[in-house]
Amino acid sequence: LRQFQARGRMVFVTMVFGHMSRHLERFARRVHRLGIPNVVVYALDAATESACSAASETIRGELTCIRGHVGTALQKYVICLAFLALGLDVFWFDFDSVWLRNPVALLERAWSEGENAMGDSDRPPVILSAVDIFTTNCAMNAFFALRACDESRRWILALL
Repeated sequence: LRQFQARGRMVFVTMVFGHMSRHLERFARRVHRLGIPNVVVYALDAATESACSAASETIRGELTCIRGHVGTALQKYVICLAFLALGLDVFWFDFDSVWLRNPVALLERAWSEGENAMGDSDRPPVILSAVDIFTTNCAMNAFFALRACDESRRWILALL
């Protein structure tokens, strides 16, 4: 927990398992080169956990690997809920996302503009999300950001 708090209060979380683990080393180098802090890989099998640890070593341990055990889409909400409960803001992204630049400044601006747009309201936005309908029965939310607060935790629990 201290390592994340020392580098900001937001963690960037993704989930990897199966054949996608072969991309972890390139991924680690990319997020390191862009300076994205507090990147967490939720590794859902032993091979991915091993690949994640090896990739983390190539960038001096700046990638955190956490072992999970069940490969379902719901796992992304479980790991996000865990970080929210620790008081950390969370940016979830699907592993196949392409990072072009460090999003921290843009996210901070989006939170700030949202708070300013709310005026005197005591309910500034706590969730930034994009939802896309990929098929007639599958809503995709490949990335979203959550503030560490009760409202975000309730949103995640409602999804679960």
